[in-house]
Amino acid sequence: MITNAQDDPFLFDDKEEGFTYVRRAPTLRQLAVGFMHWYINLFTSPIFQVYDYLHKNYVKQYVRPPIEYIWKNKYQFMKYGFVASVYVISTVFTATIMYFIIRSCFTVKEHTTVPLYFNFNNQIPKADIELNYGSIVANQPYSVSVDMELPESPVNVDVGMFMINLRVYGDYEESKPILDVSRPCMLRYKTWVMKMIHTIFYAFPSLMGWYEEKQILEVVLTDYFISPKSLSAAKVVVTVNNENLQIYSSEVNFKAKLSWLSYWFQRWPITSYLVGVVILSFFTGSLLLLCGAALYFYIKSKYSSSSSKTFEFLREETDSDISPPPSSRSSLSSARMIKKQTRRLKTVEENDSDSDEELEIDLDVISEEEDSDEKNSTNSVGSSSNERTSVGSSSNLRFRQYRSSSVSR
Repeated sequence: MITNAQDDPFLFDDKEEGFTYVRRAPTLRQLAVGFMHWYINLFTSPIFQVYDYLHKNYVKQYVRPPIEYIWKNKYQFMKYGFVASVYVISTVFTATIMYFIIRSCFTVKEHTTVPLYFNFNNQIPKADIELNYGSIVANQPYSVSVDMELPESPVNVDVGMFMINLRVYGDYEESKPILDVSRPCMLRYKTWVMKMIHTIFYAFPSLMGWYEEKQILEVVLTDYFISPKSLSAAKVVVTVNNENLQIYSSEVNFKAKLSWLSYWFQRWPITSYLVGVVILSFFTGSLLLLCGAALYFYIKSKYSSSSSKTFEFLREETDSDISPPPSSRSSLSSARMIKKQTRRLKTVEENDSDSDEELEIDLDVISEEEDSDEKNSTNSVGSSSNERTSVGSSSNLRFRQYRSSSVSR
């Protein structure tokens, strides 16, 4: 009998009782695979033991019962889940719209930069610029500064200190300036030794055009400027008091001083969106719940009052027309019995004309009395039962008298 080497990896040749066992030696691959299985089981067996322990002691006791309950009532949970999902989606959608409305009301453009083009035809260089509508928000504090790019030329060095004047005008040209401020400015000083070192160090970048001998000056004119609502900023005039000044380029900057809410909206847009939507969803959700509860109770009270009124009305009509009270019902039943009996007597005594005439007269009298009894019973529903029973008894007495007279005839 030849066995498979995979079932019995240990090998040696043996002969017992006429049977030959052939056992082959395992290959290196089989040894490696067996070692890997043993090594993996060494670390995974505790994990499986912990899993079995948790599954027996906790999952079956605490997790499976609610899952089974949910599965049994899955259609009801689907209905409630649909209503809850519609409620959550509507709440989040409303909160998102409210968030963007609030953000548009509180956020402003932080940086407004306008280039300056100086006119050197006059004695004093002057730059006039028109501001776009809405570039400067009313009642919003701004920090105003002028950035100038000046070459390190001997002329600018000889100019030394110079003054920069800025004026902001409103919508009307004849109006007075909203802001009128002046600040001094000059190039930064360098010794001839620093100039030589700087020139030698930046010689190659200067030859390649990667570097220029210039200075960028930022002059802060005011830290707090507010444009009033009645006269919004529309025009800016910048002047320099030295006509020999050489300027590469310049621009005026309006930097808004943001409040904490605007700063939060602009610096942290995603975080502010998540936090704002959560907070607004809580308020809108509670408001929707209150409105829904108020509407539900209002409709319920309205429907209950209307249904009670209609029920009372129908009950009165049925009591008066279809099903009268027991006291009046007895009188009506007695009158109906009288009619039936008189009709029978009329068929029996058809040959007697005198009796027929008397019967007709008596029937008319009885029908009139019955109609009057019915009217009295419907109009006096709230009267005492003794009076109504007396009507029935009187009608019975009349019928007996009439019957006795007819029989005697």
